[in-house]
This record gives sequence, C-alpha cells and structure tokens, in this order.
Amino acid sequence: MNSAATVPAKGIHAVSSRVPFDAAAFLATSGVGRRIVQMKMKQTFFVQGNPADSIFYLQKGRAKLTVVSKNGKEATITLLNAGDFIGEESIAAVVGLRMATATAITGCTALKIESAEMRRVIKVHKSLLNVVLHD
Repeated sequence: MNSAATVPAKGIHAVSSRVPFDAAAFLATSGVGRRIVQMKMKQTFFVQGNPADSIFYLQKGRAKLTVVSKNGKEATITLLNAGDFIGEESIAAVVGLRMATATAITGCTALKIESAEMRRVIKVHKSLLNVVLHD
C-alpha cells in the first residue's frame, strides 16, 4: 500500500470540506485570476463583439449594458448596481463573443475575474453559481 500523500494537480487548490466557501470574501479581494479594477464614468468594461474572456463583479458604482443593432441604433438593455455581475456569458462552457457593451455610468470599482478561474471556482464551490444567478 502506497502511503504517499495525494498532491493536487498544478493550478488546482486543495479544498477542505470542513471550511465553508466565503463568496463575499472571494468577491471582495484580488487573487489568482482576479483583480480589482477602477473604472471612470463612461469608461467601458468591454465592447460588444470582443472576446468574452472575463466576468466582472461590480463592487461600487453603476453601469449599463447596451447593444447596437445592425442599423447602428443603440439600446440600453439593463442598468447594473453594486452587487451585480457583468459579462456572465464569459463563464459558458463554450466562450464566444460579447453580446453587449458594458459602460460605467458612475465611477466604479469592480473585481475582474478571468473566465477560466471563475469556472474553476464554480466547479469546486457550486454555491458561487447561486450568487452569480442571484438565487
């Protein structure tokens, strides 16, 4: 019988089932695959048609999502507040392009999370998906 300890694969963090996942702490701090960004009023988080490679958690401020039609008409599809996620399409199994443009209405503080890191954390801590989906 081999008594060697099991070592997690590179990039995968060992998880103890005894320590509950703290989604609020995860979303409040920078770390592996995530960083806090400051956005000025009218600055874009991302633009419609660009690769969907990250998701943002809005910590402070207000933002809006807009789409531009083929005819060039812009429509606001939703207004976002602190506590909302921006760019959820980036955590889909098959990542594609941004469906909308996200723009800061006020100065904003947001946590930018790389798609791969967000998918990894959701896989390990399924409760985070409930937070993303506002369950």
